Amino acid sequence: MDPSTALAMAGWFVQVIFDKLADTALQAWASRVQLREEIELLLTHVNRTSVLLEAARGRREICNAALAKCLEELERLARDAEDLVDEFDFYRLQAQVEGPGKQQVKAPSITTTRQIVTTSIVSLASRFGFGSPANLTDSKIQGTGLDRSTVSSQIKEIINKFDIIGDSVMWGLNLESLHSISEETHKVPTENQTTKYTTVKMIGREKEVNYILELLSSSFSDEVISVLPIVGNGGIGKTTLCRHLYNHPRIKELFDLQIWISVSASFDAVRITRDILEHVSRDRHAGIHSLNMLQEILVEKLKKVSRFLLVIDDMWELRDRKGWETLLAPLRFGDKKGIVILVTTRRNSLVKQLGAAIHIRLDGLKDGEFWSLFKACAFGAEKIENSEYLEVIGREIAKQLKGYPLAAKSVGGLLKRNYDVVHWKRILNTNTWKYLQDDDDIIPTLKLSYNYLPFPLQRCFAYCSLFPKKYSFDWKELVYLWFAQGFIPAQKSKKVEEIGNGYLSMLLDWAFFEKDHIHGKYVMHDLMHDLAQIVSLDECLCIDGSIIREIPGTIRHLSIITKGAYGKDQQSKELHCNESFENQLVEVSSSLEIEKLRTLLLIGQYDPYFARTFASVFKEARQLRVLCLTGMHYDLNHLICNFENLIHLRYLTLSTSKAGRPLPKSLCNLYHLQFLDISRCRHLSDLPEGVDNLISLHRLMAEKELHSMIPNIGKLTSLQKLAEFRVRKVSGFEIRQLKNLGELGGSLRIFGLENVKTKEEARSAGLGHKKHLRKLCLIWEQEKANSGFLAKREVLEGLKPHSNLRKLLISGYGGDVLPTWFDGKMSLTSLESISIENCKALEILPPLGQLPCLKKLRLVNLGAIKEIKDRFYGIPGANGFPLLEHMEVLNMPILKKWIATDDEKYFRSLTCLTITNCEKLEELPFKGKYWFCSLSEVTIDNCHMLCDPVPLPCNDKLKSVSVNITRDLGSMNLRDGNLKIQHVDDGTAVGILQVVYKNLKNVTVMNLKNCRNISPLLWDRFQQTTPFNQSQLLDYPKFISIKKLLIKSCCTTGQQLSLMLLELPSLSKLSLNNCVPVDPVDDDECLLEIPASLTLLKHLMIVDCPGLKIKKEGFTELSSLTEVRIMHCPNFFSYVTTPKDQTETIQSYLLPSSVKKLRFTDLTDSLIASLLLNLSSLAELRVVKSPKLSILNLQSSSSIKKLVVDNCEKLGLIQGIGTAGLNYLLIHRCPFLSTSLGELLSVKVLSIKRQYMNPDNYIRIR
Repeated sequence: MDPSTALAMAGWFVQVIFDKLADTALQAWASRVQLREEIELLLTHVNRTSVLLEAARGRREICNAALAKCLEELERLARDAEDLVDEFDFYRLQAQVEGPGKQQVKAPSITTTRQIVTTSIVSLASRFGFGSPANLTDSKIQGTGLDRSTVSSQIKEIINKFDIIGDSVMWGLNLESLHSISEETHKVPTENQTTKYTTVKMIGREKEVNYILELLSSSFSDEVISVLPIVGNGGIGKTTLCRHLYNHPRIKELFDLQIWISVSASFDAVRITRDILEHVSRDRHAGIHSLNMLQEILVEKLKKVSRFLLVIDDMWELRDRKGWETLLAPLRFGDKKGIVILVTTRRNSLVKQLGAAIHIRLDGLKDGEFWSLFKACAFGAEKIENSEYLEVIGREIAKQLKGYPLAAKSVGGLLKRNYDVVHWKRILNTNTWKYLQDDDDIIPTLKLSYNYLPFPLQRCFAYCSLFPKKYSFDWKELVYLWFAQGFIPAQKSKKVEEIGNGYLSMLLDWAFFEKDHIHGKYVMHDLMHDLAQIVSLDECLCIDGSIIREIPGTIRHLSIITKGAYGKDQQSKELHCNESFENQLVEVSSSLEIEKLRTLLLIGQYDPYFARTFASVFKEARQLRVLCLTGMHYDLNHLICNFENLIHLRYLTLSTSKAGRPLPKSLCNLYHLQFLDISRCRHLSDLPEGVDNLISLHRLMAEKELHSMIPNIGKLTSLQKLAEFRVRKVSGFEIRQLKNLGELGGSLRIFGLENVKTKEEARSAGLGHKKHLRKLCLIWEQEKANSGFLAKREVLEGLKPHSNLRKLLISGYGGDVLPTWFDGKMSLTSLESISIENCKALEILPPLGQLPCLKKLRLVNLGAIKEIKDRFYGIPGANGFPLLEHMEVLNMPILKKWIATDDEKYFRSLTCLTITNCEKLEELPFKGKYWFCSLSEVTIDNCHMLCDPVPLPCNDKLKSVSVNITRDLGSMNLRDGNLKIQHVDDGTAVGILQVVYKNLKNVTVMNLKNCRNISPLLWDRFQQTTPFNQSQLLDYPKFISIKKLLIKSCCTTGQQLSLMLLELPSLSKLSLNNCVPVDPVDDDECLLEIPASLTLLKHLMIVDCPGLKIKKEGFTELSSLTEVRIMHCPNFFSYVTTPKDQTETIQSYLLPSSVKKLRFTDLTDSLIASLLLNLSSLAELRVVKSPKLSILNLQSSSSIKKLVVDNCEKLGLIQGIGTAGLNYLLIHRCPFLSTSLGELLSVKVLSIKRQYMNPDNYIRIR
């Protein structure tokens, strides 16, 4: 171990020992067992050693070999001493849980926990030379396995060894000659010294970005699959470039779907296919291990996607071309084109293996670009004093970094910690730069940044080397692991999460981590992972089947990654055996001091043979602080033989998909356990008896139902999160169990409050003292008929929460009024959200309007509320609900009035209001002149007693309106510029239309459906029916912004539609579907005249409208028309064609030359001939269900690329089919077609249904 690391480690362990010995609880117990004097003496000598080590940190470099050895011995002594003190503390916790004279709890193994601990102490005593254990059982401390005199001797021996080694260190150091350096490299910065994480945008690479975008927009992406590798050294910016492209708006326009896959070391077609499938389907497919099955599912999912971009990040190897082709097979399925795959890699050889015609090579950034990036990383947006001097130094440092963006982020982050010229010059003059000889090696640069990390952050970073590359860390997972190892100090004033998040923010800011903003996870760049492995060589080891290095005896943290070692048999679904991997584990373990391991991680699946090997190898691992066992398919005792011996354990993760595997009872004797994660233990229905003995537990990560199964939870005084608690009439589940859980934070749901009888009993929960709680749910599940309103009110009175609470839900409460802590001078000043639900007896709402921070309010199923009165708004003149943004009023069956006061200014910030199922509601407060001035979204549903018109607030900010009074009285919905109106007729239109016309500014799409009469929608008719005067009508804009009009199943005439179209000058799409008049009408009323003023109209679709007719001139005046679809409208062209002679060609044009797509039914020979005249741009023609059509002449339509002819039973001839430039032809159900098909060999996609054609005329086309 490096001497400076040994020095820091020794100091860290000494500080841990000091903190434990200084703990008042430990000292009190030591006094009780008559060991106080020894503990205080040890504390004094530990403090002396700490002072010595603090002074020793001032030395820049330790070259004395003897001194280095002494420091290593001191580090080992401090580590072992910490183990012993931790075991001593375990006895204190055991005595606290079990009490004197209580029978010892039998563990599953032969011996008891105390005997196990005694054995451990005997072992440590022998290791320190404390003499024979023969006397250990004499004069035992009552209730424990400890012997007072032996423990006293052990402590004195520790003191003696600290003194001996301390003297040696002092002699070697020659303290008088030391030169002090800044403490900044050893202490974690305080809150005001740290900088917030800032994202530096990509600088440089504009040329590459533009080239790739141009490439993807060209014919390069017209192939079925186009592969573009991006090659460059690690840290050069390949992933950053791809991420920038991935989020580029142009890419989102070019592709329907984007997928990002990280590959790293091993190319696994099954895993990559599964990842692609999960991106496409948004479903998990972890249980499917068959490549064929995954690919079949993927083919089905991709049928709905035409073009997509796939990014495969960090590919290292490709054993053969066949594996790549196998991966691409489902992507090639079908006739789709435009699949582009971007691959980032460090290896040039992969370009050929991937079959790529071209590739992008990334080198270091140019000097100017790199300086811009480096400057942004080092200075950020801050204004720095002496910046001109720092820039001069910074430019010299930047020259050493060879244009690597990762180096800029790392070293720039290092410089940003201290804008002192001395600090910057120290970095410039470091010896690191002389090791940068290879252009592709920036590890020494990254190591420089690591060297300047505070020691706790160095430990946190190095510890992450235990996880595989590309591992996505949840931030809480990281923080809890770090805290369990003691890397994060406990502080009374701050939560673990707060301190740990600060650590992680610093590592993120200094580029040791990157954040995946899509999933919110943290990842390490591969080079940073390499650095973590380098700096943790003496302490951390990861076994993953790769070549194993020489193993030092100082390894304390071990991970075993089985992901690549065990695959499933495709037939049996069983895991393959891997004897070589098991042998490697046995071989490596022979070099380890198993009994001194502090971390053991098992990540991945494995077979039963491995499980037995694992159990055998690690049966002596008793000093573990962290144990993670994922992928368990076997009983826990099959993996850990001595589970009850793990008395130091702080963090335990168990993961299994197998049902019926209960947790061992011995788990409940792990009194030091702080974090228990069983959230991935599927089908776990119960916790072992005695789980309330885990008195050090901070977090239980488990299904919320399991939280409420813990009896006597009040003993877990360190618990910081409790998902739910259920009050029961059973001992151990009384509400007073919550009293001592003063550290509870986050969200708490309390069920079964009907079992609380009095105010005093409710107060015993101590909710008013839980200052860390942010969300509280108080839930009554059953009404008690025999208890009056007063008793129920008193219970809720006693449940008053702390003023820090932000979210409150009250459900099922049976009182008629809410408690006094809702009235008068409000104590809930931090509340941001309130839900009052299912309170069927509640008659009066409290003055919620005076809550200064309230942003969300839900009132649901309050069956006794008749009116919402002035009291609800709070103090008059105080602008009630100043910050409220979202409000819901749901299922209020007898609510009649919501009273407004004109002069008040309520709901000034409200943006979203929902009122549903208030069947007797007659009045809304929208008449208030100053109310609801920010409202942008309103939903009113099933409130059929509301007056017509429905009064909506007088503001111009409404963007989303949904009014559905009843099914019979019409509805309208306005959202994101899309207006939908249904079930409107003469009697119900006025109120709806006032809303419509008042909020037309942002409407671009208008959708009418199931309206018995659309005439009230016409502006002239609206003016006649509205009660507004002419000056008020000026505030109502017309339909000027509407671009799309969709009308379906409405009763209307051509004349009414023509009038409406006159009011739509911006229309680009018109769709009419199933529109028929209510009563028979004359020919003039049937006539649809589309105004020539609609110069922007491009798409015209008319389907199932038998009563509509077009004028003789057709659509020739619509010069922008590109698509026309007229289907199942048999009378539409009756003014154009001559009934006496269906074969005579009509001379005039019917369509403008701009049309590119046509789709028709009910065609005749003369009509189709006229329709095709003048269509020089026609690219697609579909002729469907035209029983009178006999000849289709394409001689004037040479531009057609796609032709579909279907169900034309009399069609006998298609003329000019060979002269058209067809690349797609479908002929279906045309039995008399006799066209010679030999000339169709050039058609790329050809489908002709033989069973519907004359067999004599059928020619097979290969």
